[in-house]
Amino acid sequence: MPVGARAAAMVLSAFVCAGLLACSPAPPTEPTPAEPTQSSAAVPDAAQAPVPADCALTLNRTIAFTDPQPGDTLEARSLPAPRCDEAVLVLTVRDRQGSVLHAYAAPFAQLSQGASPSALRATLERWASAVIDDASAAPAWSGPAGAYPEAFGPNGSTPLIKSTYEGVRAQKRPRLCYPTSYEATACLYFEAESGHVGLLYQTGQ
Repeated sequence: MPVGARAAAMVLSAFVCAGLLACSPAPPTEPTPAEPTQSSAAVPDAAQAPVPADCALTLNRTIAFTDPQPGDTLEARSLPAPRCDEAVLVLTVRDRQGSVLHAYAAPFAQLSQGASPSALRATLERWASAVIDDASAAPAWSGPAGAYPEAFGPNGSTPLIKSTYEGVRAQKRPRLCYPTSYEATACLYFEAESGHVGLLYQTGQ
């Protein structure tokens, strides 16, 4: 074979071999032992852990907050958690159409010094039995406008200025009070004209 043709054949052969990755079969290799795997069934999944039935509770109460006639709903419930002391509690107030007027959530540990299922139920029952009256029962703001009433306590406060606060009291707006911790309380008020639910004041910490 002429030298030029032999060189061309070698180039072509090299090209074809490169395209096929190998011109001859690769030497056999020893199989790599599979790495041991851990069965997912052997690892407990916290998200799938069973929730104790007495730690996932919902209590409902029909109340009269936006109207003198009962028709609103106060719901107190605990969100599912593997243990009661890890539960988050949610209080929701809805009007008679089902619209949410107010919602509050807090860890169970903030609302109770207990950690048992019975303590959790007792906390939800306190929410479900929240006091509903009118704002005339709120402490009078008898001091200067820049100082909160002493009846609020050392950590008490209100987002309202004195004239608005006293106006809500004078108009006897509906008031709803519930605990926000085991040593604090929040009181709401309702304005029928605007449908507004606002914070009247809070006590404790």
